[in-house]
Amino acid sequence: LVVPGSLDAKVLVSSYQSMNAKMRRSKKKWAQEFRSKINSYVYRKGNGDQPQTWPLLRKVVLHGPWACLSTGACLVDLPGVRDANAARARVSEHYLQHCNQIWVVAPIKRAVDDGTAKELLGEQFKRRLLMDGQYGNVSFICTQTDDCEATEIMRDHADVAQEVPGRWEKMTEISDEICRLELVCSKLVQEQDDLNEELDDAIDDDVATEDCLKKLADWNEKHLSRIGQMQAECEVKQRQLKTLCAIVRNEYSTKCLQTDFRAGLKDLYRRSDDEDGDGRQQEQAEVALPDDFNMDVYCISSNDYLKVQGIKPKSDGAPNTFSEASDTQIPNLRSFVHETTARHRSSFAKNFVHNASDMLDRVKLLAINAANVPSGRSSLRCMRLFENEVNKIADSLGPLADDFKKKMSMKVKRSLEPVLTTGAKKGIQAALPIVESWGSKSRRTKHLRNKSHNGLYWATYQATVRREGAFTSGSAGPIDMNQEICDPMEKEFSVDWQRTLDSALRVHLSEAETKVQGICLTINKTIATEFEQEGVDKNQLINMSTTANRGCANAVKAAFETMRHLGTETQRNLNRSLLPLVKENMRGSYSACLTCPRGSGVFNRMKFAMQSMTEKKVQGMFDNSKLTLLKGIEDLLKQLVSLISQSSQTISKHLEDVYSIYWDGQNEESKTLNAAMQERIRNCRD
Repeated sequence: LVVPGSLDAKVLVSSYQSMNAKMRRSKKKWAQEFRSKINSYVYRKGNGDQPQTWPLLRKVVLHGPWACLSTGACLVDLPGVRDANAARARVSEHYLQHCNQIWVVAPIKRAVDDGTAKELLGEQFKRRLLMDGQYGNVSFICTQTDDCEATEIMRDHADVAQEVPGRWEKMTEISDEICRLELVCSKLVQEQDDLNEELDDAIDDDVATEDCLKKLADWNEKHLSRIGQMQAECEVKQRQLKTLCAIVRNEYSTKCLQTDFRAGLKDLYRRSDDEDGDGRQQEQAEVALPDDFNMDVYCISSNDYLKVQGIKPKSDGAPNTFSEASDTQIPNLRSFVHETTARHRSSFAKNFVHNASDMLDRVKLLAINAANVPSGRSSLRCMRLFENEVNKIADSLGPLADDFKKKMSMKVKRSLEPVLTTGAKKGIQAALPIVESWGSKSRRTKHLRNKSHNGLYWATYQATVRREGAFTSGSAGPIDMNQEICDPMEKEFSVDWQRTLDSALRVHLSEAETKVQGICLTINKTIATEFEQEGVDKNQLINMSTTANRGCANAVKAAFETMRHLGTETQRNLNRSLLPLVKENMRGSYSACLTCPRGSGVFNRMKFAMQSMTEKKVQGMFDNSKLTLLKGIEDLLKQLVSLISQSSQTISKHLEDVYSIYWDGQNEESKTLNAAMQERIRNCRD
């Protein structure tokens, strides 16, 4: 067992090359023991013939001294949102909603060539990312980049290779040299084969056999070492060419994935032709995408990285393609993890330092200025002046909170409410045709699904309704009837949802925060001015005012950060509420299908029951969904308005912590602090 924080743990986090031989042996032993302990939970128990434990597990949490996680990251391997196991799918959905970064992982050959990337980064996934404000937190990881064919890459991606000056020429030169070496080797091998055939033909003639053996021996002595040298040189050249070709394919894959992802997000902003028929004026696209936005893509080879670093045993052979660890992009991906965690750690550290600094500033003021404060009536007047000014904070924040609510309510009414209404109408119009299409004879497949090819076979149809609309079929792929019914409405409001409850909400909260900060500065300045008129020392007031300003600014920033977090979490929960509402309303349709009499014509009876029950529910289903979403938005705005108003209490508390030294009797208490203690407090602050 490696104790966290121990010397062994610190060494294990360092690079493999920096470990001594003893530590390397220990690491190998620990790794084997660790794998044997977790194998039954993450893979299988024994040979798979005995009862397995992994299907019963919700999750497995692993801790270890891994360099990638040394800065506090937590990597979660999700089964996928379309997992056949509903419990695992819910776990995936939970993490996708609350995680800081999303990695989509696929082998590089599948990622671009066969549409895997488009399937993994499908329209529904992008729509969810857009509404969640998570589109900038997605990265694509292409694996197995060491598996490449140089000839195919040079044939298909010559244009990419030519983007770097001199690279295509170098690749061509190496390829020509390999061809030349192979040609020479093939000629020599052919000569050797001819001599062997000549020897076989002369097997019955002793003299001729002796001559042939002499010729073959002379030839081998002259050419075998040369063939070996050329083959070794050819292998080196092939490795060089494969490395260049793999890098070219990485660049091509990166560009394709970034282009497709960006284009897919932009497509969500475009209105289809029939969406402009209501005469509603199009708003200017408040597109969340910056002009220079590109998804992070990493093309990695863990196999070659482990071999290059000497972590894998020599028995696994030499690296397939790469000779340098940096070319595998594993170090780049690790740096990305460290940079991501560093941002969050830095934010936490700054907040901690600011809070500690504020506390020490107040202690310093108490220690230094406690003996030089007003007393008697002057102290009482200071308290009354302070209370009068502080009471104005609530009066100032009230109109500000109302203005925030007015702006957001107007935005919701103008932008979001119309598309929710339109979306509900489109959902009502599309629901029955979608339900009918499930029984169509034009079947869908894993790779083909559209309005005209959406039918299911009877067995698949029955399996899906038995599982309340969600099933993964071997022939039709993942099926989610509830989501298909939701899609028309979600497609309609997703863009305006992001514009309103992500972009606009953040903008208006930032505006409110700036105004609140301004109110704090004004109130604090007024308090200091009035105290100065009461005869309080000016230099002392400057120090106190600075401390109060900094404390209030940090408190207001923290308060609005809490509001932003509340807004994000609430709107993410709201935009996911449509699917459960649809599922709840569709339960009657699924039950009706399952209670149909068995026998000939059962499929037609099931389809009729599904359509009949859905027709009864569809109107109320979407109307209630619209009302539920609008009610949730209204409740969110009320919460935020309340929090903005309540921030006056936070500001008053921080101001009072600084200025209350003038009237709350701390003058006598400060006398109990001896000179040594006051000196220690000053040293701590300084």
